[in-house]
Amino acid sequence: MALPDNRIRLPAVKIDFANDVGLASQDHDSYPPAGGQARFDHMRMYLIGLLSQQSSYDEPTQKRDGTPWFDYNTLSLKVWFDGSWKPYSDIIKLTDEVTLTQWYNQVSLSLSALSPEMVFGGRCTTIGISEITIPENLRSNLYSDSRVFMTVNSTPIDPREVQLIGTPIPTTIRLNTIELETNDTFLIQIRRVSDNLFYTPDVTIP
Repeated sequence: MALPDNRIRLPAVKIDFANDVGLASQDHDSYPPAGGQARFDHMRMYLIGLLSQQSSYDEPTQKRDGTPWFDYNTLSLKVWFDGSWKPYSDIIKLTDEVTLTQWYNQVSLSLSALSPEMVFGGRCTTIGISEITIPENLRSNLYSDSRVFMTVNSTPIDPREVQLIGTPIPTTIRLNTIELETNDTFLIQIRRVSDNLFYTPDVTIP
């Protein structure tokens, strides 16, 4: 049997804590004293500690790898492991090599860029129009890396030639290279694309 073995168990024979459980060089190693009895107040304190995850402002003095602690200072649940109190997310493994913290750090940039895609369309009623007003109820979902993907009469417009205008929240879409004519129809999709993924140079092919 590999030590430490901190499972709760109630064998018929007396438990040999040094050889069957493992010692931690803390007060609970000698509790209760040889020939003594467990005190009621001590057992009540252990029960409260178990029920509350040892919630407190001061860190627990009695701990082993796997001991939980609810830290009132940060209102966060921690676990004692490898000599320090660590966030639970550092201990939760999603795979053999990736913890929850590592996974979050990897995807946090992508998560921060998530937002609803906006879609609206319409028809032009006059000539020489190069700006389209964004419906007001959509504007709160616009960001600095929002991009416009647009078709005019079902023909795609290069998104590099379309701008969002207005600060701090854009209110208008500006067409830089074309103008809408009477009865032109348009469809607009707006979604977030970060600068490092929005490639602006022309790509040449053979």
